[in-house]
Amino acid sequence: MKFNKKWWMLTSVVGIACSPMATGCSSDDVRENGSESTAVSPSALTPELQGVSTFRARAGAQAFLRDEPATANFERVRAAFAQRQPVAGKLGIYELEPVGDVAATLQRRAAELGIRGEVVKKLNHASIKDGVNELRIGERSGAERSLVTELFHQGPGTADSRSDDEYLQLANRRATVVGSTLPLADLYPYKIRRYKNAIAEGEAEPEVTTYQVAVAFNQSIDDLPVIGSGGKLVIHMTTDGQPVGHEFVIRKVKSTVKELDGSALTDPDTARAEVEARLARSGIDMSQYRAVRSEFGYQRLGRDNTQNVLAPHYGFYYEALDGVSRKLVEYVPALKDPTLRAIAERDTSANESRKAQRRQGATPRR
Repeated sequence: MKFNKKWWMLTSVVGIACSPMATGCSSDDVRENGSESTAVSPSALTPELQGVSTFRARAGAQAFLRDEPATANFERVRAAFAQRQPVAGKLGIYELEPVGDVAATLQRRAAELGIRGEVVKKLNHASIKDGVNELRIGERSGAERSLVTELFHQGPGTADSRSDDEYLQLANRRATVVGSTLPLADLYPYKIRRYKNAIAEGEAEPEVTTYQVAVAFNQSIDDLPVIGSGGKLVIHMTTDGQPVGHEFVIRKVKSTVKELDGSALTDPDTARAEVEARLARSGIDMSQYRAVRSEFGYQRLGRDNTQNVLAPHYGFYYEALDGVSRKLVEYVPALKDPTLRAIAERDTSANESRKAQRRQGATPRR
């Protein structure tokens, strides 16, 4: 009997001749090997935020940085609190450009990408389909997604694929084509994924092939990483480098709501304790989970959420000890002033209210 299984593999990344841009897959995925961030003595760290540009200079412009800038800066904020001094670095709260008229944006973007067709509006997005090419833009987040339907996750797979460096170079070239509306200079290489097929006959060892590759870039604000599901540009391609789609949840900053410095931040250890207490009150037995990663950066929500404000957040990631139960991902504003926290929490509260209405059968407002 023939058995066919599909899955994806995240390479441990190094490599890539790239431009100073990049974004990528969701950092909502807990580190795949389950390892917790290396503990660093707070007294050993300089209480100063490190920019993404510093990590790139050290690792090389070709390196996929993954979550290192976010985890390292979390530890630097902890160090500042341990040393009883504010962490040095520029911060702020920012208003994002509005999503605007989705149908008009879709028509303009389709023309830029050479896709022709009629705009079809659905509940949460508008789309144009031109044969096997489809382009969508989300009503809530302005997220853009394109795909070649006959190729997207449809490839037969090959035994060998190109190097990480080659795929990054191809993704960079494609990003300059599809990313005309994006702040490309603020994007950096994040992750690369290889999607796999495994086909086995009877008891034989499965034949493993790669059928699709995704290169992800992540956004930086104030030279600090964006954390969360959004702020990513992903380029999808076949193993021979043919584009099969792209997606991004990125909007430019419109204006500054409030300039901040390190004195505006709340203690990250206190924030983590509050998150774990809240999870416990919701009925989750935290003794059955372990912390695998903690991050500091600007939180960007995913494509199904509205978001108007960008602010510094802490992100906490937990993995179930049984290896089966769902992973936990929690974000909390890194701000101690109640007024500023309320501004940072406004979008999340609105999204939670909308989802609660949907669960209750009401028609939620967008």
